[in-house]
Amino acid sequence: MYLSKSPYALTQSILAMTGLMVIPSFFLMARSLCKKAEFAHVSTIMWSAFSGLGWFYFIKKAISRGISPEILKEASLATYYDISFGNSFWIFLWLRPITIAYVILFVLFHIVESHDDPKVKYILPVMVGSLYFIHLPELIIFAISISAFELMRGRAVHGRKKTILSSLIGVLGGFLSYVSLNHVFQIKTRIDVMLGTLLMVLLMILALISQGKREKGMGRGLKKINLVSRWVLLVYICGLISWLFLGDKQTGEALLESHYVSLLYYPVFFGAVGLLFLMGLDSLHRDSNGRRPKSAMLYVLIAVALIFGKALSVLRAEYAWLGYAERRMIPLVFASICILASSSLERVYKKLKEGHRKGFVFLFLFLLFAFSTGSNSSS
Repeated sequence: MYLSKSPYALTQSILAMTGLMVIPSFFLMARSLCKKAEFAHVSTIMWSAFSGLGWFYFIKKAISRGISPEILKEASLATYYDISFGNSFWIFLWLRPITIAYVILFVLFHIVESHDDPKVKYILPVMVGSLYFIHLPELIIFAISISAFELMRGRAVHGRKKTILSSLIGVLGGFLSYVSLNHVFQIKTRIDVMLGTLLMVLLMILALISQGKREKGMGRGLKKINLVSRWVLLVYICGLISWLFLGDKQTGEALLESHYVSLLYYPVFFGAVGLLFLMGLDSLHRDSNGRRPKSAMLYVLIAVALIFGKALSVLRAEYAWLGYAERRMIPLVFASICILASSSLERVYKKLKEGHRKGFVFLFLFLLFAFSTGSNSSS
């Protein structure tokens, strides 16, 4: 950028437009994991345009003190950057390594679900290995997710072994290339990279060995999710109400020092989309009809991202400072939730439409867009 004679504003605009590649890559993943093709379009709109409910705090303060830059800054801190960064906006509004990593990650999940394609064994290792030189945490999440998914599966699936093996080759090839380049430039290989690689390799080998050997699949786990879904929905609503009364600038600033995500902030980050997602949990097992739901991988991805984020917070607080933090997991979890929430949105829409309540349909969609885009608009 400094060597180029192009205007700075033009260069930044081009980089920002390049970052928009993450949106079509998200659509590919959604198309592979959604039950219906039209859900992918709805999911993409939700992920690219929607955010949380941080704008509630902004409105509350603006009513009492008026709109000013100071109020906007305070709201940004109090909402833990839901206002000013949002979810997907933080990923694609300007081009960074994490932006490219998200593009690759979404395409990887698309490829995993398209495991019958003979080109997979060539494309997958290259894309997996490239993440060593772009943004490693997304690779770790991908490897853990596909390994955990296979360990939870009760039967082997044709082609899945090929994708895990190709991913393993990519991890080993990427790590060896990374170490070799470090040796050439006399750079010490980081311990966290070595530990992350060891974890990925062990899990993928375990997934390959145990594939198809478990008698029970994911059915029991889905039933357990159904049992707790209503309680989680209640806690979600109570958490949002609690934050509206207890959330303030000081709380947000304290969390920003560690980038730890308090449970109180999940409703703030996920907003109406999170509510739709939780409303659809009780129908998960029913929709599967005794088979693995097509979107089951997304539930594993959500669990892995949340656990990985909490592990990062513990490591940062107790053992060593890491360059990656739990707060960065939120856009990825939000992406998965958007895909899963699309089916719930369809059910709500159909119920309103079947009752010949066109006015309610319009009101529902208007409120959904207003509630979900408020934080991005405030930014």
